Amino acid sequence: MTEGRGETWNLEALASYIIIGIISRIVGAIMRTVVIFLGLVSLAIVITGGFITLLFWAVAPMIIIGFLGFGFTLLLA
Repeated sequence: MTEGRGETWNLEALASYIIIGIISRIVGAIMRTVVIFLGLVSLAIVITGGFITLLFWAVAPMIIIGFLGFGFTLLLA
């Protein structure tokens, strides 16, 4: 959205030009802040999920072997 100032020294047009410019900058700053915040939240979720997946991937074979050993002990008992 753009607002032309015009060639004349009309104070109403100048005030309108300045107010619309300020409002546009405020809305743009708010939108950028929201997008950056959502991006950081998404990044935190992805990093946390990746860490949990990596931890599970490393521990799962030990858990499976432990369950097999526990099952054999139940069979022999």
